[in-house]
Amino acid sequence: CNKITQSIPLGHLACTSFPYTPQRFIEQIMAFEYLFEKLEQKKAKDRGFPLKQELKSMFDLFPQILSNDRLSSENISEQLKEIRRNIVHGYAYYYDFKTDSKIQYMIMQLDRLIRNMSLKWIGFSLDEINEFKINL
Repeated sequence: CNKITQSIPLGHLACTSFPYTPQRFIEQIMAFEYLFEKLEQKKAKDRGFPLKQELKSMFDLFPQILSNDRLSSENISEQLKEIRRNIVHGYAYYYDFKTDSKIQYMIMQLDRLIRNMSLKWIGFSLDEINEFKINL
């Protein structure tokens, strides 16, 4: 009966001098999946709704994250899914994250998405979240 049901993950917050590592990226994905399950319970339980679609639906919910970007929600979701797949299958290493500005950019965008999802989970409206500005 001591189960926590209203918590938000804080593992996505930068807490090291170099925030671009495979371990941190996996923490971000776990935080994203936790929040997605809280915000979209039916979709999260649907086996036909994979990570790429979950990411796309959340980027579509918060379009201001990609408003100044050439990437579509479809494209960034695909790239994030591929980064995760490469880590899990052993194709991405620490030095890949240290030197690849594209991966670092994806991590920053995922940070922004998780921040917005966290704000929504704790009760802020979409308008309030859109007005909330913080540089990550």
